Amino acid sequence: MPASPSFDSVFATLATIKADALSTNPWPGIDANFISRLRNADCAHHVWTVNDAPTAQKFLSLGTSSVTTDRPALLREELNR
Repeated sequence: MPASPSFDSVFATLATIKADALSTNPWPGIDANFISRLRNADCAHHVWTVNDAPTAQKFLSLGTSSVTTDRPALLREELNR
């Protein structure tokens, strides 16, 4: 399923408003290339709300800057195993 708005549109908007970060939900279409493009544009990526370790690990592996969760202690414990 293509992104809506398109990734190019997102990047154009971020540049126009001079954003230094983008926060998203854990949409499956976000990949390492997208996060790399953000970083190359000096823009951090934050993902919310992630309450399971596999999803958190996926986004951390992709290079996201932070993961927001409703279960910080549980998620920290699972990620540190």
